[in-house]
Amino acid sequence: MRAHAMYRRPPAAPRFPWRRLAPSLSLLLSFTAIWLACLVLPLPPSLQAMELTGYVEAEGRLFPRQPAAAGQAHHDASLAIQPELYGWLANGWRASLVFFGRSGGPDNERNHWDLREASLSKAWGALELELGVGRVFWGATEFVHLVDIVNQTDLVEDIDGDDKLGQPLIRLTYGRSWGAVDLFLLPFFRPRTFPGANGRLRPTFPILQDEPDYESARGRDHVDYAGRLTLILGPTDIGIAFFAGTNREPLLLPRLTGQGMALVPYYQQIRQISIDAQAAVGDWLWKFEGRYRDAAAASGSAAVGGVEYTLYAVGDTAADIGLLAEYGWDQRRGAQAIAQDNDLMLGLRLAANDTANTTLLLGLGLNLAGDTSFLRLEGEQRLGERWKLIVEGSLFFTHGDATDPLASLADDDFFRLQLRRYF
Repeated sequence: MRAHAMYRRPPAAPRFPWRRLAPSLSLLLSFTAIWLACLVLPLPPSLQAMELTGYVEAEGRLFPRQPAAAGQAHHDASLAIQPELYGWLANGWRASLVFFGRSGGPDNERNHWDLREASLSKAWGALELELGVGRVFWGATEFVHLVDIVNQTDLVEDIDGDDKLGQPLIRLTYGRSWGAVDLFLLPFFRPRTFPGANGRLRPTFPILQDEPDYESARGRDHVDYAGRLTLILGPTDIGIAFFAGTNREPLLLPRLTGQGMALVPYYQQIRQISIDAQAAVGDWLWKFEGRYRDAAAASGSAAVGGVEYTLYAVGDTAADIGLLAEYGWDQRRGAQAIAQDNDLMLGLRLAANDTANTTLLLGLGLNLAGDTSFLRLEGEQRLGERWKLIVEGSLFFTHGDATDPLASLADDDFFRLQLRRYF
């Protein structure tokens, strides 16, 4: 790593002592202002229609085991808000605005907000243009998303990687009956969010996420490029993609500070080609994701593949049960090691198909090269027309293998309960 190729952001300014209270007030005031504006203000002449939707959420998390670091708590509670505003303009443009914010708990990093979407889009026949901040998902498998790289992961929200930060982009899409071609210009990089020093579900050493290093001298202003070809071949969907720019997965490099050892995110420049596929054959659903990544450090290939078999109307009921099996392999080692480098993942999915839309997913991950494993539960049920209950939990089983990324989560078994009210 050459010193002249590094770019370091200046240290963050000291936080105000009332930061825990300020985000809550800001979330409530912002949501109230948007809601009142939609009810009271007339639509502009150029705006044909407008829709406000979204949810408010109360969340509680419980960590049964003794925390590994001082300042960490056994439990926390927070409030989250996600208003979504959509508009249709007379000139054919469509506007979207999705805001997310959370406040509460001892971890200051979870007191955060993000503009998930703020974009304008318009179609001219088979061509569509999108400008602004958006969210894009690539991939096919259930447990690991190797090829999903456009948006940055919001890891402070959940460790499963499904929550994403909004990405500034210009997107051009050409769609036909056989599939689509997407081209992306990504002019601004979003660093990954991590739990803070007082947060749970973090590495053994705290992460200095406000002081990242970049391989590119342009830092966050580096312009990235991406493209994807989607093919629909009967029951098979195939995606072939490329990406060139700043890696969304940072290397976590050790640094000795005045408070002790810490980890500094280092974002490399990479080139990546990938393929993902999904094929439905009878009651079987076959899935695959593979990629090759070229970087100054930790180049290599990775792949994950599996199958899901669905049992319909089990026991003469409306319920369906899906049986899942996936295997993940990653060539990288050392500082870029991940939890799914040689793992077998098994799952059971229940869809009750009832009026409450009850679903349940139980997953077991087994590291075939070591002694670590995890058990994860996700379930949700609608309560009436506007309420939803979500339960989630993870158990981590490690046996002294300090090189495994899951080893730092040995004391962070957790259970989460979320109650959402949609509007």
